[in-house]
Amino acid sequence: AKLRDLTKVFLAYSKTNKKDYKLDEAKVKVIHSYFGEKTLVSKITPKRIEDFKSFMSEKYSNAYVNRYLACIKTIFNIGIKNELIKTTPMKAVKMMKEDNHKIRYLTADEETRLFQELPEHLKPIVICALQTGLRKSNILQLRWELVDLEFRFIEVLAQQNKGHKIIKIPISDKLLETLESLPKNSEYVFTNPDTGKPYRDISEGFKNACDRANIENFRFHDLRHTVATRLVEKGIDLRVVQEIMAHSTIVTTQRYMHPTPKRK
Repeated sequence: AKLRDLTKVFLAYSKTNKKDYKLDEAKVKVIHSYFGEKTLVSKITPKRIEDFKSFMSEKYSNAYVNRYLACIKTIFNIGIKNELIKTTPMKAVKMMKEDNHKIRYLTADEETRLFQELPEHLKPIVICALQTGLRKSNILQLRWELVDLEFRFIEVLAQQNKGHKIIKIPISDKLLETLESLPKNSEYVFTNPDTGKPYRDISEGFKNACDRANIENFRFHDLRHTVATRLVEKGIDLRVVQEIMAHSTIVTTQRYMHPTPKRK
């Protein structure tokens, strides 16, 4: 079997069963370009995967590289299930060590600087992130039918969060003001005025604003960490924080019980 025989089956599985199919598609492109889609699977040895690990880790974090390794593992496992191959080289490959305990969150000073540099179209999106703790995908795909401005809550459907629970997130005064000021000419809350559709990706605009504001080592997802950190700092019960953040286990929530410098 060739690599593309395996990835074809994997992508068919991903399309049916996973909501982040597009991410899998992007990963497969990287895997194809490194190993060669016509390469015989038998030539993809543990040594070649170790080389791939080294190649990727020069540019990316361990956690990011691990997502690719997990993807390769699934590709091979699905190949075995479908009797395309008999063994997987991933058995001999270790995942990279991740430092999950370093949680990056925004200080009050950084938040001020960030808002001075954010382009106008990103401000409401970042306000929503900091007032709700929602994941980027939930915010960009948020529809007005899930926003109740009268009773002031946003509903997140079970299939849209990792914990698979319906959650209702209260709308703060600041968020209410922001949402009320947005145009309501689309089913989506945050739309690109040029296309009338949701923004596909805002990473670059966000990263450029962080660079201009001299905020280092900060991703959009860290806004979510910021919300959890601030809730814990305020002394809100961990179970409540777990509920708001839709963490599937309390262990994830407990990571935010780190000592933080007192806010000025």
